Amino acid sequence: RGTPPAPAGDAPAAPASRDAAAEPGEVAVPSAESPAEPPGEPVDPKEELTARTYDVLLEGSTVYRGTTAGIVIEEGAQPEQPRRLGVLVLPGSVADLAWIGRVQPPRPAECPPRPGGSPGCPVPPPVTLVAAAAGPAGVFLVDVGDPEHPAEVGRFDTAGAAVRLAVELPLLWVADGAGGIVALDVSDPASPRAVGGVAEPPPPEEEEAAESATTPEAGAPAAPGAFYVRDLVRFGDRLFVAAGFFGVVVYDVRKSAGVPSLEPLLVLDTPGDARALAVDGDRVWVADGPSGLQVLDTALHRPGEAPGIVLSYPTRDICRDVKLDVSRDKSLFPPVAYLAVGDRGLEILDVSDLATVAPLGRHVPPRPVNRVTLGPNGLLLLANDSAGLMIVDAVDPTAVRQIFPAL
Repeated sequence: RGTPPAPAGDAPAAPASRDAAAEPGEVAVPSAESPAEPPGEPVDPKEELTARTYDVLLEGSTVYRGTTAGIVIEEGAQPEQPRRLGVLVLPGSVADLAWIGRVQPPRPAECPPRPGGSPGCPVPPPVTLVAAAAGPAGVFLVDVGDPEHPAEVGRFDTAGAAVRLAVELPLLWVADGAGGIVALDVSDPASPRAVGGVAEPPPPEEEEAAESATTPEAGAPAAPGAFYVRDLVRFGDRLFVAAGFFGVVVYDVRKSAGVPSLEPLLVLDTPGDARALAVDGDRVWVADGPSGLQVLDTALHRPGEAPGIVLSYPTRDICRDVKLDVSRDKSLFPPVAYLAVGDRGLEILDVSDLATVAPLGRHVPPRPVNRVTLGPNGLLLLANDSAGLMIVDAVDPTAVRQIFPAL
């Protein structure tokens, strides 16, 4: 086990010929052997900041990128040539974006006098929202109804570093790093408010009971301060949480008068640093940092069976993200997993049989892959760090083809 990550993140070691991968808060360290860039046109510093990409959100044909500068919006109807629409500069690097959609703000509680003394308040216009997790700067709610002129409409400053989001209107769940889990009510976009969450790991008795029955490292205490929430997924009545070196925690979500509470059901340790999750039934797929991909069987729907790790797959670099296409008919399309493995790019696995997991294809871009986003018709959108957006055609995973930027 390693030491817990500092709130700012942890920088992986770089191969000799590549730059080190950098997440928001991490530092890219140029390799001593990297060739010097040839002289050319000076780079616009602001444009350079809009290039470094940590997350990609696709809604319809519109692409939203979380960057060091803020949010970059592009039209992606022609994936060979995305077209810039607008940029919203924010005070923090955007680690994650989540689509909220159309929201009708409430009427003001108090109304100023109207001409002629007519009663009542005007109904505020609806807004089309994207939420942005901007690390220590907190969570921003952005109106993208006019993509050429995105506008901030609300902000919530969390106690930790907001790194991932999950939408369950009117709630927005926030993975807040050392701040734990935060549940925001965003029904009034101008004034989001915290209505629940947890800042501490499950009590020792629940953690120990789960560990004794579920993990290969039963009895090994978590490192002090290791509960660092990096990702969360809302699935059914439960919230699945990647908590860094603490492992994976599953909570039962209960609500009373619209206020959520979290009851821990299960703690599953992983050998590495749980960074990102994908959930499919009782199985949880974990991007486990230096320990690659871990697949956990929670056995939550099979009383009497012991949960635990059912697959450990080593990756060639730090595993940052995992995605599954759970919408496809598994009888027609063998399930595959898409992994973002930093400097080693994109890796696609055949996971139809966990006993024989094997790579189907790979694609290694010029810069680290931070996140994978599934698009239509086999397209994948990659957050390619300082190289910005990359789009590949993976309809045939054995022959991944780069579409943008053109080779």
